[in-house]
Amino acid sequence: MFCNKCGKKLNKSDMFCSKCGSKRKIYIIKEKEFINQQYNKLSFFLVLITLFGALSLTIAISLISKNII
Repeated sequence: MFCNKCGKKLNKSDMFCSKCGSKRKIYIIKEKEFINQQYNKLSFFLVLITLFGALSLTIAISLISKNII
């Protein structure tokens, strides 16, 4: 199990997160749910990076073809 607030892995006997002090019963989620949340965040950022990368490449190609850079 992981702390939902800071992500630190917790032992079954922990009542509070030793890193951020959050109560276990409020801020703890199952490992699979935590991994899914992190994957969704990563996927979102990868999409943004891909879109902005493609846009930057398109602009660079356009500027090169016009001998601007």
